[in-house]
Amino acid sequence: MHWMTCFLGLALAVNPGDHSFTMKVGELDRHYTVHVPANYDGKTPVPVVVMLHGGGGTSKGAATETGWSAKADKEGFLAVFPDAMARDPAKPGSFARNPQLWNDGSDRFYPGQNAPDDVAFLNAMLDELVAKFAADARRIYVTGFSNGASMCFRFGTEASRRITAIAPVAGACWLEKVKLERPVPMCYLTGTADPLNLIEGGVPRLLGGGSDKVRAKPKPPVRDSIRKWTDALGCSATPTSTSETNGVHIERYGTEVVYVTVAGQGHTWAGGKSLLPEFMVGKTTDKLNATDFIWEFFQKHAIASAAKRIAKPGDYLRELPGWPDLPYDLHIPTVYDPARPVPVVLAIHGGGGNSKAAAKIASPNGDPEAPKGLNRLADREGFLVVYPNGTSNPLVPSIRTWNAGGGKAGYEALCGTAFERKADEIGYFRAVLDDLEKAVNVDRQRVYATGISNGAAMCYRLAHQLADRIAAIAPVAGGDQFSAAESWLAPPRPLSVLHIHGTEDMAWPFNGGQGSPVLGVRGREGIVVSVVETISHWVSWNGCGPKPEVEDLTDLASDGTTVTRETYTSDKTDCEVVLLKVKGGGHTWPQGYQYVPERRAGRISQDFNANEIIWEFFKKHPVKKEAHEDGKRNSK
Repeated sequence: MHWMTCFLGLALAVNPGDHSFTMKVGELDRHYTVHVPANYDGKTPVPVVVMLHGGGGTSKGAATETGWSAKADKEGFLAVFPDAMARDPAKPGSFARNPQLWNDGSDRFYPGQNAPDDVAFLNAMLDELVAKFAADARRIYVTGFSNGASMCFRFGTEASRRITAIAPVAGACWLEKVKLERPVPMCYLTGTADPLNLIEGGVPRLLGGGSDKVRAKPKPPVRDSIRKWTDALGCSATPTSTSETNGVHIERYGTEVVYVTVAGQGHTWAGGKSLLPEFMVGKTTDKLNATDFIWEFFQKHAIASAAKRIAKPGDYLRELPGWPDLPYDLHIPTVYDPARPVPVVLAIHGGGGNSKAAAKIASPNGDPEAPKGLNRLADREGFLVVYPNGTSNPLVPSIRTWNAGGGKAGYEALCGTAFERKADEIGYFRAVLDDLEKAVNVDRQRVYATGISNGAAMCYRLAHQLADRIAAIAPVAGGDQFSAAESWLAPPRPLSVLHIHGTEDMAWPFNGGQGSPVLGVRGREGIVVSVVETISHWVSWNGCGPKPEVEDLTDLASDGTTVTRETYTSDKTDCEVVLLKVKGGGHTWPQGYQYVPERRAGRISQDFNANEIIWEFFKKHPVKKEAHEDGKRNSK
């Protein structure tokens, strides 16, 4: 049966618990055990987690060490424990004398012998598994420990068409180069005091003295294995986010690669049970439960089914695979032609808002159907509008925020629950754009971002960390908090900026400092960056001259506001920086919605329509292909 055969109701009628199987692969009898969860009904397709034991280990030992069977019972997936072949298949396996070893591509274990074809075995095992059980072929995950981790790298590469994600623990990727037929996300875990998987590489040594003879080939540095996978996936060479808690250091490269080290941990499974003595392999740890962490990572990934293209204009709610509770709203203009690539505007809500609020705030009287609203402008001009959703507050789910920067160097953390949970915003926006490209015909050279307040700050963070996907930004009433808190870290490439800000903005003061939240709830301690600092740095980064062209816009309404436009241009790049200073304006969207009373948010200027000004600016600034490549190489 072909591996992608869907479950057809032919699954075995099996009871919960462990079931052993033997199959012939070539001339060898191969064995694996399947743990069936308590709630398995034989009808509903369930995920599969394959656990590859370490060198000298067994399937039974791997189940004992890791706790994957108990996790399967709790979460409802099939846990599969295959056995490697002993070095001498004619004799019983023995940890010391005849260890069971995976043919992981290192040529360490079978010199002068015909090594077993473990890739063929694992593929045959999965074929049989899908035939016998209600296994979801879109959610097949592989993890492994030590030699099993190295086999995990090899199988994840050579079977990338069918493997959803991998999680190697304390092992090396021995492949010279990783070439994947489809992207396979990877989560890697290891201990900093592992004598058999040295962080900096080298010959493994047992703590009790002497070298580990069956593993005596020097291992590469751990980061070599990480780099091979990030290169294969086209991820940034540097992490998009880092965190450390209680000795657990986590680096994330978008959503596709996660690298975890646990301080003081030896050659053991974090949170599990070591079957070898501490004097040989080092300490166990309870700082992290590897099984829980890996399962959380796996849950975010599934092989996408063939996505249906959207052919008709209208408003759509898009659920995002792997990102529960973070759907996005999509407006497709009335003039949409599926045969022609169209521009995209990401409209990012402010702190305390959501996707629906973003559509309202950019519309007069809060009516997205209003002629001057963003959706109707999109209908006339022919661009897509995407309204993403930030992290929801656990007490009031409609209140959402963005992890947009700050939280260090005296700058206020932006913002709320998203910052506290260290939300992976760059990974989320990548996933949104990837999903969007599956649904509609996107012009990748014309993807833009705008937003207000916390959403404006998120625009700036995207300009720094998603420069390979974003052409230009137009923040309203919010500054570059991300870069300010990082000692004014420069973006990976020049990128045009239109900044709109009221001089009487109480929530994000024009001159920086501490603001007064429009919702009446004080956030974390610290200050917000000033408009002057934000603009001056972007003028420098874009290679613009220090003196702007200054123009006073016509005062069209007696609303207590006037507008000055400052335009900074460059002879070196095609990028510019434009500041629309709304004198007397508040924390508001010009000609938009008065979402809270004026006494709290300030005045809304009626002298210009922010949507129209922003779109006219965006139209001038598509990104060149080479600029996308620069952004991809240099994004952090």
